[in-house]
Amino acid sequence: MKRLAAVLALAASACGIDPASSSGGGPFGTTIVAAGGSFPLSAAFGTAVVGSTTCPLDSGPAPMAYAVLIASAEGGRCGYLEAGAYKANARAIELGVLRFDPTAATTGVTPGQYPILVQPTPGTSHAFLAVSQTYAACTSADVVATVGVVTVTATAGGTFQGTVTAALSDGGSVSGAFEADACSAAVSGDICSGDFALPSPTCLP
Repeated sequence: MKRLAAVLALAASACGIDPASSSGGGPFGTTIVAAGGSFPLSAAFGTAVVGSTTCPLDSGPAPMAYAVLIASAEGGRCGYLEAGAYKANARAIELGVLRFDPTAATTGVTPGQYPILVQPTPGTSHAFLAVSQTYAACTSADVVATVGVVTVTATAGGTFQGTVTAALSDGGSVSGAFEADACSAAVSGDICSGDFALPSPTCLP
């Protein structure tokens, strides 16, 4: 199952976009470290993709809100997302929160603890995390978290902020804090299952 980090490890330079001048993706309070596993990474920059949709459940349609963080060692990731191109030979930590509320007409991600679940029951609010590595042709390998928790502390004003602790399937771990602006990037895929993708993407070196 591909997560957003695998498909949104992007490059903008080949599209004429200067990452340093792109909106979002500032360092803020982001310090997330993946250690002891296949893809070690110290991420000091992050950008977020937030939104909402309606998901079909056995009990009927239910609103679902999501907030996804892409963290890397380089800044300007929001401009990369908006370019719609995958970056070859890139690494990122990606974590996300999905919040369902079948009792409401609309919903949003709210502060609180979201457990990381590998195979959540449909309609269950939860978090996910993966460390991703893309290769020369933008094929990718992911190491997913099997257990952990994402604690969201703030989502107001277009900011996604919180902390994470997680154990990875390869024996590694991820921990740290994040704070990132929301980015205006279009996503598609099976969002209700936590699978996000870019519409009509390209691969750039």
